[in-house]
Amino acid sequence: MRIKKVMTPNVRTCEPSDPMSKAARIMWEEDCGVVPVVEEKTRQLVGMVTDRDLCMAVHTRCRPLEKMRVDEAMGQELHTCRESQDLRSAHAAMRRYQVRRLPVVDGDHHLVGVVSLNDLALHVPDGPRGASARENVAQTLAAISAHRATDELQ
Repeated sequence: MRIKKVMTPNVRTCEPSDPMSKAARIMWEEDCGVVPVVEEKTRQLVGMVTDRDLCMAVHTRCRPLEKMRVDEAMGQELHTCRESQDLRSAHAAMRRYQVRRLPVVDGDHHLVGVVSLNDLALHVPDGPRGASARENVAQTLAAISAHRATDELQ
């Protein structure tokens, strides 16, 4: 199965210069935990901002969301996929980079959707046919959830 079949298309976005309160409002209205960040003029994907990013920014900077810009908290290390790829590639990328969501981009790096671990789980076939897919989802969740080694723990 291809990523295009399970991804969420037409996701709402924000721009780097938008206040973080806009990203938070989108998350609330769309019931999601991430908002892709696109460049105003080119509409190219430049980052992703998560609900955790927003919370940590507010906590560490002691400033309200409306007083901070999205680019102060967004992640700029992007791991993307294409809608023509199969689901195995989405699982592999999520495991490798320990992310729950992947932006889906076209050849010009324009956002066309987002595929999440939830999307992969919700498209598992019922019954014996879905056993392998259920195992893939479980293994991906385990890989994403594994604690990363840090200098303090080593």
